[in-house]
Amino acid sequence: MSNDLDNNPSRPLTILAWAVLVAVIGTVLYYVLPVVLKAIGTAGGLFIAVSTTGLATAGVVGSWVAPVATIGVATLAVTGAGVAVKHVSDSVRDKPYEWGLPLLGVFAGFASTLAKDTGLDSNVISGCSAGSPRY
Repeated sequence: MSNDLDNNPSRPLTILAWAVLVAVIGTVLYYVLPVVLKAIGTAGGLFIAVSTTGLATAGVVGSWVAPVATIGVATLAVTGAGVAVKHVSDSVRDKPYEWGLPLLGVFAGFASTLAKDTGLDSNVISGCSAGSPRY
């Protein structure tokens, strides 16, 4: 009874190539991962320090901290919002009624606040958007 490795001579080379690739990736991660984790930890600590005490914490690097922190926080927020919207949109396809009512409730609150802020004195419009009447 023959083995698949005997019939396919390129199979051992494929296995060897995968083994070399895994070894290279492991070696790179061994040297790069500690540096990256230290940088992420430093950025997190700097973010917390700057957000609690201001840019005075940064000391001499204060001139570059604000733009870098702004870009980092904005990128994180946009990425998080994109992931949340994708998750919600996937869930809405499966259960439209379970998601529809809360989304309409959020929209009603937004519309009510908008109606109050824009100075609409009509109780009908405020009542239609689930707001309380203005007295």
